[in-house]
Amino acid sequence: MELQLTRRTGFYGMGSPLEIMQGKKRIAAINHQQTIFLALAEQTPIRVRMFFLESQPFQLPQGQSALKLEVVMNPALKRIYIGFYLSLFLMIGGLGLLSISLYSLLFVGVYLVAYFVFVLIYLKKAYLIKEVRHG
Repeated sequence: MELQLTRRTGFYGMGSPLEIMQGKKRIAAINHQQTIFLALAEQTPIRVRMFFLESQPFQLPQGQSALKLEVVMNPALKRIYIGFYLSLFLMIGGLGLLSISLYSLLFVGVYLVAYFVFVLIYLKKAYLIKEVRHG
């Protein structure tokens, strides 16, 4: 199967290549805004990863000889990350107006736990591999 893969992840991780994996084997790497062409012999699902961030496996369709794919950042990940970042500033501003108390420390603790739960949930969903149906 001929595979055309384009990376469109924006400025997130643009200095580091994404590894393209088929099974447990690294078959290629793709840089920022790059398009690569691969000839795959088997129909094993592919995924991309960079450090701890990964995509869900993408099952290659049977019976197709060529396929255009693109890798993008998960939009939900971007929205939630920006929300956590902005709420951090609001929290710091709000706690600055209040005296440091047990309630404010409890609030910070709950915030940090929620952030780490978010990180753990989205480690394996950071990137999306999707088929390009036009152009």
